[in-house]
Amino acid sequence: MGYTLKIGELIRPTRGAEDTLDDVAELERDDAPAFAGDDAPQTNVRRPSARVWEQTVDALGLRGLFTGPRGLLARIPGAAPLRAAHVKTVRAAVARYQAAHPRLVARFDAAPEAAFLARGLWLEYWMDWAVRTCRRPVLVNR
Repeated sequence: MGYTLKIGELIRPTRGAEDTLDDVAELERDDAPAFAGDDAPQTNVRRPSARVWEQTVDALGLRGLFTGPRGLLARIPGAAPLRAAHVKTVRAAVARYQAAHPRLVARFDAAPEAAFLARGLWLEYWMDWAVRTCRRPVLVNR
């Protein structure tokens, strides 16, 4: 079991629609980060296993941002509004992780630590993009 995480503009289901869950359109952007070994390069979607995601947020020091009754993944499935404060928290966590691992290159086809960094940079880019450009920026977990 895992997550499908999407970051972007909230799409509410239409009345009578078969799919009744909030969503985000899948996007690809040329200026989004790209990582070696990535199965979804430059997109706003990640599909980590639950274990891999837990390891990632622990490694980055972001467990509190995502878990608990007020965390971004408090409702599964669900959509959590994104704010500038979330971006600031993620940006600081990624900077701390990079400072602790100065030679690490973000990629998915190497050591787990490199993939943790890649996921952190993915979060930072897409959360920042959503907060700056979307009217209703959210993190959707489906």
